[in-house]
Amino acid sequence: MAQNLDCRMYEEKFPEIGTTVMIKIKSINSDTCAYVWLLEYNMEGMLSFRELSRRRIRSVASLVWVGRVEPVKVIDVDPRKGFVNLSKKRVSEEDRKACEDKYNKSKHVHSIMQYVAETENVDLEVSFCFLIMIGFPAIS
Repeated sequence: MAQNLDCRMYEEKFPEIGTTVMIKIKSINSDTCAYVWLLEYNMEGMLSFRELSRRRIRSVASLVWVGRVEPVKVIDVDPRKGFVNLSKKRVSEEDRKACEDKYNKSKHVHSIMQYVAETENVDLEVSFCFLIMIGFPAIS
């Protein structure tokens, strides 16, 4: 049985506008933007260079580089194209801390689910149901 070990961390397929999400920078277009991966939603997004900083940018390379993981704010979602536009400059320090805490907790739960999926040889979404039945018997 082929296992699906990749899935988003939340029930919603797309993040809501105004929420803060964790991203990993995949590639940088030298003129306009960086293409990123939304770690919690398992999908692609775009971070425009105009949305990097409130201050004048002397070097884009000092603010973004491939592989960097950081929180950003969702400013637009296009469900038809499956694309999300993001902003780094709109993230407050409280939003940054809250997003990092939420992401770390979600990542921990996701790793438990992935372990269950691997050991039981089932898809990750099936392991989530399995985990709920074991951890929360009153729900099932």
